[in-house]
Amino acid sequence: VLNKHFKAVGQEKLVAKKSFQIDAKINQMGMDLPMTLKMKKPNKFRMEMEMQGQKMIQAYDGEKGWMIAPWMSPDPQELAGEQLKQALDQANLEGELYKFEEKGSTAELIGKVNVDGKDAYRIKLTSNDENVKNYYIDADTYLIVKVKAKIDAMGQSVEVEQKMLEYHDIDGMKIPKKMESTS
Repeated sequence: VLNKHFKAVGQEKLVAKKSFQIDAKINQMGMDLPMTLKMKKPNKFRMEMEMQGQKMIQAYDGEKGWMIAPWMSPDPQELAGEQLKQALDQANLEGELYKFEEKGSTAELIGKVNVDGKDAYRIKLTSNDENVKNYYIDADTYLIVKVKAKIDAMGQSVEVEQKMLEYHDIDGMKIPKKMESTS
């Protein structure tokens, strides 16, 4: 399933990229939030998201992570612990499923499930620190249609679901143009 997924998304072309920029809108709590995500190998990223007229920035320079969330503080806040781990996951240009063993993770094919009326393969990815993400890969297109995970947000465990929609072919790579997040 994963090999077919990697072929479907153009993983070889993605692996060859040294940097990448995604301009997108994330639908969260009924709002469309414009987002720009810039990634550069190895392990650097910057994400900017407009939220109610204010810009949130998260970044990782390969050594340190920080964020500016104006509704919390006008000053940059260092990312540490779970927040830093989530930032590092975002800096992974090739995705968590690609070469998961080298990253200390395990993947298990749970089986086929129904996602919004379509068959999808459920793959349980467990990281070396026991965090679990469930990836749902469309059984026809082999593109990721949904990811479910529990994350630590402000000291609480929150289940987050992301749906990937409207895939487009960009230079031989399939990229979702729309993501919907719910928690």
